[in-house]
Amino acid sequence: MFGMEVYFTGNVNMAYEEVYRQLSGFVEALIIYDFHKLLALLYQIDLNEETIIQAENEYPDLTRHELIAELIVYRELRKVAYRNLYKNQKGI
Repeated sequence: MFGMEVYFTGNVNMAYEEVYRQLSGFVEALIIYDFHKLLALLYQIDLNEETIIQAENEYPDLTRHELIAELIVYRELRKVAYRNLYKNQKGI
């Protein structure tokens, strides 16, 4: 939808690092070249400005693109976890 593809080598031990590194690069480019697309992406994945500001205060050592990439990965992992939780509860 946003023209970004994340590649995964299949190495589960490096999965987080691979995804985070790629997302960080995408986010950095969006901040510089297409901020409106970044805002649309954040809206699509349900990551609001308040969450970003709070995280910036909690993790001042991270750059903005690193922080946003971290929040995206965290948000998407939560979505997967919730889907799996509710899918498993339906079978009970």
